[in-house]
Amino acid sequence: MSYIYIINSLNNIVNYQKKKKKKIVFFFSNFLYLILKKLEKEYFKKILILKKNIIVYLKYIFNKPVIKNINFISKPSRRVYFNIKKIKKINFYNCLISTNKGVLNKKESIKKKVGGEILFSINV
Repeated sequence: MSYIYIINSLNNIVNYQKKKKKKIVFFFSNFLYLILKKLEKEYFKKILILKKNIIVYLKYIFNKPVIKNINFISKPSRRVYFNIKKIKKINFYNCLISTNKGVLNKKESIKKKVGGEILFSINV
């Protein structure tokens, strides 16, 4: 699946949370699944895989959405790659990085001393 599908899926999560929906269903994509698994602990109740679908149960705190906005740093027309020195300097707390060691957040990337493509950051 393309990177545009990932962007649309993550935007759908934000929109569904604004509508106070309980769950959202996506077609299965391995890259999307890796991203959602990284975000599951902080932002979702649980993630299930049924046949060729991913079901995400959304999380709310005091009836307010956990994810307010997602800023996409890398886009299909412009990919943004940072080495480990630049990753340490960026101010995005909740960002995901696609590396050769998998999809990592900022803290894991610094711990493993690996750079990569900055995918997006999440505003809570």
